[in-house]
Amino acid sequence: MANVSFMAHGIKLWAEYKDHGDHDIELLSIMTDKSTVDIEPLLGSDIIELAYSAIDIDIAEIVEYKKESVQEMRQER
Repeated sequence: MANVSFMAHGIKLWAEYKDHGDHDIELLSIMTDKSTVDIEPLLGSDIIELAYSAIDIDIAEIVEYKKESVQEMRQER
């Protein structure tokens, strides 16, 4: 499971998700910055979409980081 922060209506939120690979992402919960209570059932679709956008960006950054790490390891050999 992974977490990513994002802003919605001026409030910092955290999305907890699981990446099953092949673009299969499971949104597990959305919480406020100082709470562990899942508020996702209370939120509108606009905020859910923001969460998925933040997750997509997070996954893309992780993939890019892994690619760069592999390239650096190859160059060090």
